[in-house]
Amino acid sequence: MFMEHINLTKTVEPFLLAAATAAESYVPGEALSVSSAGTVTKCSGANKPAFICQSKLEDAAAGDMVCVTMVHPQQILEVPLQAAGTSLKAGSKVTVGTDGLTVTATTTNGVFTITEVLGTAIGDLVRGYFDNVNTTVVQGS
Repeated sequence: MFMEHINLTKTVEPFLLAAATAAESYVPGEALSVSSAGTVTKCSGANKPAFICQSKLEDAAAGDMVCVTMVHPQQILEVPLQAAGTSLKAGSKVTVGTDGLTVTATTTNGVFTITEVLGTAIGDLVRGYFDNVNTTVVQGS
């Protein structure tokens, strides 16, 4: 799960409400991007998230809202590794895991810049940030 470690611009990141994608489930710490329909959906791979989910919602119905915080480059986030990251170091740019809750050790087309490696085994934590994120505000925010 993506968890804020340090926020260089605010003491507290305000929570927003974003329109959920029907039939999708959400968990706290999940990276979310904005779909073409204007709803939030799980972010993975080389996509940059616009939000981090802050509430749990199972099997969303049309019109449901989910609580989120906006992602910005002044946030240092702490997140577990989905794969062993023995070659990762500060400055490595990795992709978002398929679960939207982790980062991979894949540096091709990476979107998450690592600033600190706390461990290199699966599940160990790294810290870093997303730069040049899409901060599109979605319906309901």
